[in-house]
Amino acid sequence: MTIEYSLELIRRLGSDLHTVADVMEGRNAAAQYDSADVGRQVADALDHFTDNWDDKRELLTKSMRNVGDMAQVTADSFEEFDQEMARSVRTILEESP
Repeated sequence: MTIEYSLELIRRLGSDLHTVADVMEGRNAAAQYDSADVGRQVADALDHFTDNWDDKRELLTKSMRNVGDMAQVTADSFEEFDQEMARSVRTILEESP
């Protein structure tokens, strides 16, 4: 069984997810409108959407950060395992006649 992976891609995934989360956190400006222009019903719907979006955006950014952290830990773990295996192989080769 062969496992192939790219530490660079896994690390980049973690970094990219943190970047997207940072951008999303900075996007909190609500749309500006006058209820007299759009009507009370539309204004209420926009307010409801904005409130829900704020809640969901916070949850989404936290989730992206968590997955980004997991990607970084995964890359670190793979790299550590690879180094340990290489040390073990070298030790075995050095000890064999």
